Amino acid sequence: MELLEQRILTDGKVLPGGILKVDGFLNHQIDPQLLYEMALEFKRLYDGTGINKILTIEASGIAMAAMTGYVFSCPLVFAKKSKSKNISNDVYSVEVASFTHGNTNTVVVSKEYLSAKDRVLIVDDFLATGAALVGLKALVEQAGGVVVGAGIATVMAEGISALLCAWHIYRRIPLLHLARRELKIDRRLLRETVSSGAITAMQQACQPIGKALIQSVMNAQGVSVIAAFNAVSRVDDFACIPEQSISSGMMTCIAQNRGAGEHARVGETLRRGMAIEAAYGVLICAAVLLAKEPVMRLFAAQDSVRMVSMGVDYLTLMAFFYILPGITNGIQGYFRGMGEMKTTLTATFIQISIRALVVAVLVPRIGLNGAAWACAVGWSAMLCYTFARYRRVRENE
Repeated sequence: MELLEQRILTDGKVLPGGILKVDGFLNHQIDPQLLYEMALEFKRLYDGTGINKILTIEASGIAMAAMTGYVFSCPLVFAKKSKSKNISNDVYSVEVASFTHGNTNTVVVSKEYLSAKDRVLIVDDFLATGAALVGLKALVEQAGGVVVGAGIATVMAEGISALLCAWHIYRRIPLLHLARRELKIDRRLLRETVSSGAITAMQQACQPIGKALIQSVMNAQGVSVIAAFNAVSRVDDFACIPEQSISSGMMTCIAQNRGAGEHARVGETLRRGMAIEAAYGVLICAAVLLAKEPVMRLFAAQDSVRMVSMGVDYLTLMAFFYILPGITNGIQGYFRGMGEMKTTLTATFIQISIRALVVAVLVPRIGLNGAAWACAVGWSAMLCYTFARYRRVRENE
């Protein structure tokens, strides 16, 4: 809206790193008249869509969302970044990374205030990477509700970065300039790109869908289990990053040697890569076993004894399983390098499907440790499939 644009141009500040600062009128010192005008604009855009609830995340977006709720004559719900004692254990939860604070929070909303009957407008003051918007949307979807739209005061990051990159390329890197004669479509290359890209897209979609199903099981186990699971999930992600990086290196080397016809070096790369993955699996196992309790306390409040205990038990078990994703990542790198993208898609689908199923069976019965066993079973099933597939590929060479 023009009023907001003019206010940003007049009073907004751009900090180092391209961060737009609007705290003089939007989220520290607040201009109520400006917020009211913005709420009227949201009303104009979404009038007649049946919105019956406004959703935001604490804390800076609450003022604007409250004004929007007033204009729409409907309740405002704000997702909390920490669970207070007056919130029941029955909550929807999601992890949200904060761009401004540089951390990740477990954001919760009581199931009492979101339901399948709700048509929700998400309102926030600031969009950096979009993590908060995606997180709030996930909360509504967990409740079975519908996100009608989103109203964000200021937007930055990806679009601005893209424009700056394009300008830098235009000014400084002539080699990357596009000539008119180059603006043509190679249909064969397009078919190959779309085919590979579609398989990769489906593979990338498997994991978040499976994790959403797993999170829905965790959400029914109470706040302590949710908090512990979100904490150990971060440890799991951190532990697996080097394994994925090793896999990427293997993929590149295998693809290059395959293209050059150096089949002996393909096998050598696979053997060395798998040895590195196995060695890392042993190292990360030892590191997690030594640091499991201090690491869990980083995520816990002083009175979260049960949450820490569950996390420590989980990591004690999970530490011995980290070698499995190392092996699966290594063999996945081999298949990607060999161009066997359908194999990697099938393997990923097998792993996450079995993992989600085992979580649904074990977690309600044995608690958080059921999630660790589910990972082990899923990775093992993935290994069985990929090793069988590897033998067939080698037999056909």
